[in-house]
Amino acid sequence: MNSQIGAAFCGRYITHVKDKISVTTMKLILSIFLWFILANVTVEIQHNSLQFRSMIYYLTERLPTEYDHYGCWCGSQIKGDLYVDKTDLCCKIHQQCYSDVTTASSCSGTLALAAYDVKYSNGTISCKENVDECNYGSCMCDKRAAECFKRHQSTFNVSLFYNISKEECEMKPQPTCCAKAVWNSSGQTVAGGFGDGRGLHQLSHPYNVFVDKDRSVYIADSGNHRIQKWAPGATSGVVVAGGNGFGSAANQLDGPSSVFVDGDGDLYIADNGNYRIQKWKKDSKFGITVAGGNKKGNSTTQIGGSLGIFVDKSGNIYISDYTFQRIVKWAPNATSGTLVAGGNGQGSDANQFNEPEGIHVDVQGNIYVADSTNNRIQKWEPGANTGVTVAGGSKGPNAHQLYVPWDVTLDSYGNIYVSDRGNNRIQKLTPDSTPTAITLFQNLSNPTGLALDFNGNIYVADNGKQRIQMFTLESGALDC
Repeated sequence: MNSQIGAAFCGRYITHVKDKISVTTMKLILSIFLWFILANVTVEIQHNSLQFRSMIYYLTERLPTEYDHYGCWCGSQIKGDLYVDKTDLCCKIHQQCYSDVTTASSCSGTLALAAYDVKYSNGTISCKENVDECNYGSCMCDKRAAECFKRHQSTFNVSLFYNISKEECEMKPQPTCCAKAVWNSSGQTVAGGFGDGRGLHQLSHPYNVFVDKDRSVYIADSGNHRIQKWAPGATSGVVVAGGNGFGSAANQLDGPSSVFVDGDGDLYIADNGNYRIQKWKKDSKFGITVAGGNKKGNSTTQIGGSLGIFVDKSGNIYISDYTFQRIVKWAPNATSGTLVAGGNGQGSDANQFNEPEGIHVDVQGNIYVADSTNNRIQKWEPGANTGVTVAGGSKGPNAHQLYVPWDVTLDSYGNIYVSDRGNNRIQKLTPDSTPTAITLFQNLSNPTGLALDFNGNIYVADNGKQRIQMFTLESGALDC
C-alpha cells in the first residue's frame, strides 16, 4: 500500500497525500477522469488505487482527502461507537459493510485490496455482478459509501469535525436519523405459498430464512425436517440439508428452526429436536455436530431447544437456548460453549430471559435477542452481565410495544427490524427512535424469521401461510 496516494478513509488504508503527490495534481487526475465520464463516455475499469476515490469525486466533486480523519469513523482508527453527523455515519456504515461482506463471503486478507469492475455512466455507478463475491462486495461497499456522501453534502463540515479527538467522539450526541426508506407493502411470495406439504414447491411451518449475496433464499422448513434453497425466480426449492425423515442420524434433522450460511456456502443449522447445531458443508449429504449433541442439558457441553443462531466472521456460533434461558457461544472446533448472556433462570430482570428466540450479533459484538415472552428486544454488550431493552418491554399493539417477538436483525445503519409475531407485523426502529417503532408490514400470519438482502429488501417467514414473503425497497435510503 505504500505506493498509494490519498489518505486513509473508512477502513481503506492509504498513505497520506503529502510526500506523494500534490493536491493540485491529484485533482487534475481526477478531473481528467471525471471529464471522460461527464462527456457521456461509459467508462469501465479495473480497481486500482484511485478507484474508491474516483467514486467519491465523481459523485461529490470533493477531493477524497477532505474525508480523511473526519468525525469518529472516517479514517484508519475508529474513535468510538458514536458518530457526529450523517457523513460520519456514512463512514461507520462503510466499516460495517466491509465486515458484513467478510462475514458472509470467503474473502481473505484485506478487503480493500480486492479488485473489482465498476462502470460510470450518466451520473451513476454500477458494480459488475456475477463475479467473485469478494470483489463485488467490495465494490458495493465503496459505491454505497460514495452515494451516502453525496446525499449528505449539506451537513458536511470540515471545520467542525475534522481530526477531532477520541474524547470528543465519546461526548458528541448522535444526529437524528430519519425513516424515509419505503418498501412495497404488498409482499411477493418467493418460496412456498402452496399450502402445508412435502412437495419441493411447498413448505411446512417455515421458521427461519437466510438470504445470501445471490439473493438465494435458505429456509428452515421445520415440518419437513429439511433446509430448502430457492433461487431467485424459482417455482420450487432444492433440498440442501436433511429431507430424509426426522431423526438423529448425520443425514437427518428433527424440526430445524434456524439456518445460517457462511461465505463458503456451508450451512449451520439449529437442529432443534436433537439439541444440536449441525454444520453441512456445501453440497454435502450429511452434517457434523459443531455444538451440543449430548442430549438436552444446561452444562457447557449441552444445549436445550434453540430457535436462533448467528455465526460471526471468526466462525463463532451464537445460540439462543430457550430451554435454559441463555445465549451461549461456541468457538470453532470447541467441545464446549461459554455463557455470554442470561443463564440466570427464567424471568424479566435485566440479567434474565423468558424464552429467547432470534438473535443478531453486530460488528462490535453486541448481541440482540428477541426475548419473546418478555415482549422485548434486549441488547447485551460484550462482557456485560445485564442487557438493555432497546425495543418493547410490555405486551400490546402500540408502537412502543411488542407481543411475543420471534426474530430480530439489524442493517448496516443500526436500524433494528423485529418480527412481531403476536401482532402479525414487522417493526422497524431507527437508532434514535428506540423504543418506539414504526410498522412496516401488517396482516402477516404468525411471522417468524426475518432477513434483509444486500439491496435492502426484507424477507419474512410467513409461517402461518407456509411461505416466504419479500418486501421490495422501492424508494429512499436506509441511512436517511
